[in-house]
Amino acid sequence: MRSPSISAISAISAVHLPPRFSAFLASWRFISIRALRHFSRFFDPSQDRLPCANRRCQDRCDLAWVILLTIVVSTGPRCTASAAQARYQAIWVDAFHEGFKTPEQTRRLIEWADRHGINALFVEVRKAGDAYYRSTMEPVAADISPAGYDPLADLIHQAHDTRSGRARIEIHAWLIVYRVGTGSALPRTHVARRHPEWLSRTYGDRRDENGHIFLDPGVPRVIDHTAHVVAELVSRYNLDGVHFDRIRYPSKQWGYNATALGRFRRIENRLRRPRSADAAWGQFRREQVSAMLRQLYITAKSRRPTVRVSAATVAFDDCKSDFRQSRAYDDVFQDWQSWVRQGWLDLNCLMIYKRDGVAPQAKQYRQWLDFLVKNRGWSLPVVGQGSFLNSPSGSVRQISLAQQHPAVSGVCLFSYAEMAREGHRGDQLAEMLRDRYFRRGVPTPELPPPARQGFGWIAGSVVGDTNDHVQVVVSTNPSRATQTDGSGFFAFNRVPVGDYRISVSLSRRRKATQSVQVVAGKVAWVRLAP
Repeated sequence: MRSPSISAISAISAVHLPPRFSAFLASWRFISIRALRHFSRFFDPSQDRLPCANRRCQDRCDLAWVILLTIVVSTGPRCTASAAQARYQAIWVDAFHEGFKTPEQTRRLIEWADRHGINALFVEVRKAGDAYYRSTMEPVAADISPAGYDPLADLIHQAHDTRSGRARIEIHAWLIVYRVGTGSALPRTHVARRHPEWLSRTYGDRRDENGHIFLDPGVPRVIDHTAHVVAELVSRYNLDGVHFDRIRYPSKQWGYNATALGRFRRIENRLRRPRSADAAWGQFRREQVSAMLRQLYITAKSRRPTVRVSAATVAFDDCKSDFRQSRAYDDVFQDWQSWVRQGWLDLNCLMIYKRDGVAPQAKQYRQWLDFLVKNRGWSLPVVGQGSFLNSPSGSVRQISLAQQHPAVSGVCLFSYAEMAREGHRGDQLAEMLRDRYFRRGVPTPELPPPARQGFGWIAGSVVGDTNDHVQVVVSTNPSRATQTDGSGFFAFNRVPVGDYRISVSLSRRRKATQSVQVVAGKVAWVRLAP
């Protein structure tokens, strides 16, 4: 029979605390029990209890130990929502399944999220060039019911409503950037039908991949169109964030749109069609994806400076020490390492979709987790976890690894459709997380507003017939340079408050300079006409 004193230590030490306190508590339990047993002359070894003269004395000793241990624990770290580490306990809500397409689905989604401690929903409001909201830019999705229902407005209203004691839930509008078709018939107002000349092609002149069609990143008007979509969203809805997915090429075989090829040949002074592995052609395509993110970021911040801009970035295969050798960089041309270093993402949701039960993939998960943290730049690093690939226990191990890492800002799970199915393994995982890891009321990490940090942005355009791939310089100390995209757009990020000169030079005679004042938290717009 164990002494109540020692049993009390075990029981109290079993109190659930945040992961960062678990090591402390385990050590405290070990030391406490060893300390008690050290004084062996006071114990009956066979009974493991204090040999008090009578039962009353023994009970008093046990009570004293319980009181003492309770005081130790009560003055230690507390497991309350207010004291818990701020982090993302988020989930992706896709538009291929039920989730938010009717008022009843939206109600169930918000109730489920609140019950399971979810503090942010990444909701797919643009699945394939359509809109799960009221849009003048793109056709409203056909599976919304009833007609006229605005899922995004309803989501925001319910998620932000805390009057019933429910915790506030962030809503991030999840947009698929380049994929605009999934095999189904497209309405006349769809961008792919209005502008088939914007669609991407492969080296072999194929226009689809398993029924999916894509806008080409190398077409300047594709960037302009997508920026208008983002501007409408951020202006009309009280969003907490905008989230960009599929912001990459399908593979290096893609990008052979006639407009994109013409631009590349002109810039590089080429005549022949480049091969898919051509280094200069790869760099050109990489720049187009980065140019898209840059303009979408500026568009969002100019409408709502506090909106959080994020992307679902890729972690294919092995984690390379040199990012330029990764598939993200070399195959799909998503240079997210540069994006976070330059400050074009507020959140980097790295999709580390690996199977915990497969040893090589479990190793890859840990490697990419470390790489994400080491390369967080100006962004908040968030782990995109693939619960659809793992058993509940495997997912818990991956989530635990992420949450125990002090520099990780949380996790985002894929997906709600997987985890809300009753009796399914995803539903089992949701219950395990609610009991052990996701607590209601945990806040998302603070992201100081730009106005408080003392910086703003400079953006604008170079006008004229030779405004593509032109260098623009700002007179910071030291000076900074960037290049225009195919429409002549350029931008500088995180520019300290102050007065500057912006200049562009096309030739000896064609130059332009303009003064600009940067105000904290604002975009300073410039128009250069050399």
